[in-house]
Formats: sequence, structure tokens, C-alpha cells
Amino acid sequence: MNMPFLSQTLRPLTLLAAGSLALSACSSGTSPAYDASGTWKGTLNTAQGPAAFTAVVRDSSGRLTGTVNLDNADTVPTDFTGNRGADNTATLNVPSTIFGALSIDGTFSGKTFTGTYRVNGGAATALSMTRQ
Repeated sequence: MNMPFLSQTLRPLTLLAAGSLALSACSSGTSPAYDASGTWKGTLNTAQGPAAFTAVVRDSSGRLTGTVNLDNADTVPTDFTGNRGADNTATLNVPSTIFGALSIDGTFSGKTFTGTYRVNGGAATALSMTRQ
């Protein structure tokens, strides 16, 4: 069945829809916001030696919450809170660990977090984590 009227009507609509999709893809210009949610593993260098840990992070528009737990230790996960800025710098506060209160500052980038931690406000020590 030949319907020239329908074909002439649909062709411009199809071109308009395709053009709109291409324009919206090009004009966004921004990548999706970073999301730090996930399981992260790292090692703290302590006076007692290295201490491997696992952190489970939930990122809700830059508001960070979650738990951290030392690997291979009889400890229970400890809750933490924090914030991640638009530049992916973050501050985390772990109120109580077997070492004392931890404050962590650093930057998320892809599958890595690089920064420092302080125990009870003491000297800064390097820290890195990798998303699993």
C-alpha cells in the first residue's frame, strides 16, 4: 500500500527527532557526576604495622556515609560520615576505631582515593584506597 502523504509527514518528524537527539548529546558537555559508592580497600600504616581495611561507602549527592572495618581482626564495622565536594575532594570522620578517632582527607579519582588520615588530630599519614 503506497501512502505518499503519510511518508511525507513522517520523514520530517523522523529527521527532527534524530536531530534533537544528536543536539542533546552534543550540548550536554558535562559528564555524569562522580559517585564514590562502593566497596573500597586500603591499608593504614600504623605504629603497630600495616592494617588492611575495607570501607563500604554510600554517596548521596556528595553526602558520604558507610562503614569501615579492619580486615583480619575481631572488630565490628564502624560507621563514618563525610562530604565529597564538586572537585571530588572529601573529608570523612570515623568517630571511634581501635586506634582512636580518624579524620580522613583526600580526593576520589576513578577507582582510587588518595589522601591522608589523622588519629585523634595527630600527624597526617598517607592513605590510599582502591574501589573493588
